[in-house]
Amino acid sequence: MKRSRLWLLAALAALVAMTSCGLETVQPPGNPLPTSPALPTAVPSVDGRWWAVDALARSPDVAGVDIHLRYAERTAAGITLYLAFYNNSGSDLAFVRGGDPSAARLVGTTTVSPTARSDSLQRSIAPADPWPADAATNGTLQFPSLPDTALTLLFAGFPPLPFRLNLPLREPPEPLPVADGLVRYAFTLPATDGSATLRLLSATVLTDALHIALTATRRDAAPRQAELRVTVLDARWNPLAPLSPAETEDEPPSLRFARPVAGDVVFVRVVGFPLVRLPLADDEPPTLATSADLPPSAVPRPAVIVPTPPLVDAATAATRDTLRLLDQINAALIERDRVGYVSAFIPPLSTAQTQLFDQIGNLPLETVSFAAEPVQEVLDPETPNSYMLTVTLRYQVRDVAPSNPFVHSLRVAFERDGAWRISALTGDLPFWAYGRAAAERHEGFWFFFRPEFRGELTAIIAETLRAAEQVNRMLPGRLPPTNVVFVTGTATEFGVLSGRSSVQFAGAAVSRYIVDDTGVHITNQAFLLNSAAFRATVQTNREQVITHELTHLALASTTMPFAPAWLV
Repeated sequence: MKRSRLWLLAALAALVAMTSCGLETVQPPGNPLPTSPALPTAVPSVDGRWWAVDALARSPDVAGVDIHLRYAERTAAGITLYLAFYNNSGSDLAFVRGGDPSAARLVGTTTVSPTARSDSLQRSIAPADPWPADAATNGTLQFPSLPDTALTLLFAGFPPLPFRLNLPLREPPEPLPVADGLVRYAFTLPATDGSATLRLLSATVLTDALHIALTATRRDAAPRQAELRVTVLDARWNPLAPLSPAETEDEPPSLRFARPVAGDVVFVRVVGFPLVRLPLADDEPPTLATSADLPPSAVPRPAVIVPTPPLVDAATAATRDTLRLLDQINAALIERDRVGYVSAFIPPLSTAQTQLFDQIGNLPLETVSFAAEPVQEVLDPETPNSYMLTVTLRYQVRDVAPSNPFVHSLRVAFERDGAWRISALTGDLPFWAYGRAAAERHEGFWFFFRPEFRGELTAIIAETLRAAEQVNRMLPGRLPPTNVVFVTGTATEFGVLSGRSSVQFAGAAVSRYIVDDTGVHITNQAFLLNSAAFRATVQTNREQVITHELTHLALASTTMPFAPAWLV
């Protein structure tokens, strides 16, 4: 955060800004004033008790700091002024101290000193260091009773603040307190420089804390919540103190702050992202904060100049927006956020994609991600709300060497109805995307299979382990330490997944090769077993088929795509 140094006139003894050395000013000696009551909640009206004031003034000594006399309470005990101090400077202020509130004076027919002040004004006008931009300090000063209706508040460091008690209120203008509960969001926000995406996932209001779950995804790295610098303000712009993380099962872990003092809305600022207005209720979505959401200012705020965006052709805009949608899917897969994942698809796909999302979480799959291939697509002007991208699906199987990733090229269709959503995925889909799948680990093999054919798996496992022993005797050290076997349930899916005839092939060793400037890389190295081929015949040759295909896997790094078929 930006840290400013504030040097004020010593003669005023008003506001003292300390540098980041961590020093604090010492209060003048003397007996502290008693603490005034906390801000009241709404009470039945009492004639002449509450008075609207709404008087603002800016400090001539500290750029951008305002004093706001919001309203007054007049009782037999005296006059209580409800004050707010705003950091409208546009940047965080470091260690603002001083401006002793006990030195304030209320001037009427006589001049009186404070008899009490709220906890928030015991030391200075600013909270703990640093004082965030757009943050406030709300508090009270209580003075002896005065008969006047025309009064003036003198507060060191600010110009005199004259006001009149001529606008009665039925009750104090305080926002209603927030209720306990959990609110989930699916709010995505790009960084101001476009380099990252912020996702707000949930907020939980507890008796003594506020939990906010959020994460940022960068194109060049995984989300790192600990690196995010987050400020949270309540509805009166009081900064909420960050609390130590609690032992929770939140995924990703939530950031903890003090419970909001005022209102059922908070404002969340993450460095590098715009300010977000975050309702703590289910009936209102998050939005970007506007100038109307900022604290009152004694000086008109300069007009916001919105740069004219460069002209972007329709295809480029569609590519940009659909890539952001893929980023949303990737973040949801990492964070185990089912809502964020499913919301990227049109409603007719919701049920199937919910099942697929849960299936991914139950299988030994790691780093599942989608990335568009670097080919500019063409947006058909006759169908501007439909778009296609070629997308690469990439994942790892747990314990399988990183040099053997599984890569699939898909055609992804998008539809736009206000926002882009995925309407179809076709092409080279993986085994686990065609239906229910389960996986078991036995020695050096992961067996993926259809649960409805689990009865066949015991014999297949035993035959595979015996086949592996034979291959390792003949070709020691050539078979990878951990291998993948896909046991297909039907002949049709074997043909789709292997690209071979389900009538002529009882199994297939598959591997793909990527050739680039650094050499030839093997991907998708696995063994596909056509289990349906053995159901109608005597299963005497299945172990021989498995041994044959495992030999292909053992030699995959040697035969490569260049060797003639008869040699392979």
